[in-house]
Amino acid sequence: MPTESPMPKDHPLMKAWEEYKLTDDYANTRKWALHAEHVDGSLWAAFSQGWFLAENASPPNIEAEP
Repeated sequence: MPTESPMPKDHPLMKAWEEYKLTDDYANTRKWALHAEHVDGSLWAAFSQGWFLAENASPPNIEAEP
């Protein structure tokens, strides 16, 4: 018995996903993920943002090193 099946297109999560794909944030994440050396960083940025949003918390303010 399969344990995976497609999510209905009218499910709120799928609707949110389709809306997210129209954003600049998605376009930027996707652009950088196409470069092998930036895949993990790009995916980490998207994952961590979702994590903090799910936890109703703000990401830490970390300054980039010079």
